[in-house]
Amino acid sequence: FPNAIAMEPLPGQDAFDRGIKQWNCDFREALVHFRAAAEADHVGGEVYLCRLFREHATKLPVESREKPEPWDERVKAKMAVLQERAEAGCALFQFLLGLCHDHGIGGLPRSPAKAAHCYELSANQGYAAALHNLGWCYENGSGVERSGARAQQLYEAAAAQGNQNSLCGLGVCAERGLGGTRNLELAIHWYKKAAERGCMVATHNLGVLSQNAQNFAEAASWFLRASRVGYASSQVCLSALLLRGLGGPADLLAGLRWLRCAAEQGDKHAITSLAFLHQEGMYTIKDPRRAVCWYRRAVRAGSGDGRLHLQRLLADWVE
Repeated sequence: FPNAIAMEPLPGQDAFDRGIKQWNCDFREALVHFRAAAEADHVGGEVYLCRLFREHATKLPVESREKPEPWDERVKAKMAVLQERAEAGCALFQFLLGLCHDHGIGGLPRSPAKAAHCYELSANQGYAAALHNLGWCYENGSGVERSGARAQQLYEAAAAQGNQNSLCGLGVCAERGLGGTRNLELAIHWYKKAAERGCMVATHNLGVLSQNAQNFAEAASWFLRASRVGYASSQVCLSALLLRGLGGPADLLAGLRWLRCAAEQGDKHAITSLAFLHQEGMYTIKDPRRAVCWYRRAVRAGSGDGRLHLQRLLADWVE
């Protein structure tokens, strides 16, 4: 793949590029940069603000959250220009149009196939974010036929430009053997490269691999790094280690605090776990009524286990 073709920078482009670098690293920092880009009338900043408030609002401080609809409307008002620039061959606008198809932004219906096509047009010009997103499409079979080898090739091209999410993607390929043979040492190598650049998914994955190897102290260290920037899965894992005293002394208060942090983000595993702890009186006061409240939240979050536990708990009360 060629390096990205130079284009006349748009107002707010530097802020947009900084936001891209913080995506999946620290959504709070990404918000600052994308807002600055949007204030400069950069449509990419508006696209990402819509995504951020629609898909990741719970990872932001409550006072920073907004409704995504106004940003969606701003993108919709610029859709004709966005499509025109994309059809003219601008890699950035091809990528942004792909995002709009991918996530149903700007009045466009979700279309994984159209998203992948736009990403490919942009990736063929060497645009790193498009290379990564197209790699993700091939890894997951979204809009294209699944191909681990193709995903790895695209991640390599984006990683060569320093894309931290693609460094993580290479770790996933090595861990799962998507591009060939499974290689945990190589996976750790790539995850550490991504974690050094702040990728919280890679940081979490390092914690999981350390935990699987029974190295609980190291696992706790990785989970703590990701937990501090709001990664709910790491908060759940760190909570479990703290409650059980694995990797260090048990700390019930900290363990419950991290579990609540994940639950407040809507993590269904955290919500179900809190309900169960209150139901059984484990690490906290036994409180069936509070358990019912948490189980109902778990059901709303889509937890099948939460629904089953709630039905059983309510049935016991009736009896």
